[in-house]
Amino acid sequence: MGEAEELAERRAAVAELGAELRTLADLLTRTEVGADVLRASARQLRELAPALHERVRGIAQPSSVDDLMGGVRMFNPVIGAGNVIAPPLRIEIGPDGAEGWCTLGQIYEGPPMYGHGGVSAMLIDQLLGHAAAASGNPGVTTDLSVRYR
Repeated sequence: MGEAEELAERRAAVAELGAELRTLADLLTRTEVGADVLRASARQLRELAPALHERVRGIAQPSSVDDLMGGVRMFNPVIGAGNVIAPPLRIEIGPDGAEGWCTLGQIYEGPPMYGHGGVSAMLIDQLLGHAAAASGNPGVTTDLSVRYR
């Protein structure tokens, strides 16, 4: 297997594991099972951790599945397919700018039955970054003000 194929395979595996972890996180926020099932589930997850811990990157080391110049960020907390907290945000870039869609589940709940305001700001920040990049002026958000109703 060539280097490009190996990278594509690893990215697909990261995305697959991320999707399963997001499913588990969603179930955790909605389940009403007893403490015995919760503890048994926690034990099973602890048993998985050593395999993932065998080879970890340093805090300042970029992920080998990322391509910063190519816009691939597998562990971005907003759009990373490998990040367990990444909401289901879909962004489309068009001639008039960037547009995003997202339906937040209970894992992103702030007040009962409402999305958390901090998550809203996070989504807006990500969308602004995509809009700036699409305009040919990539950069980071330096100021963001959100008024909630």
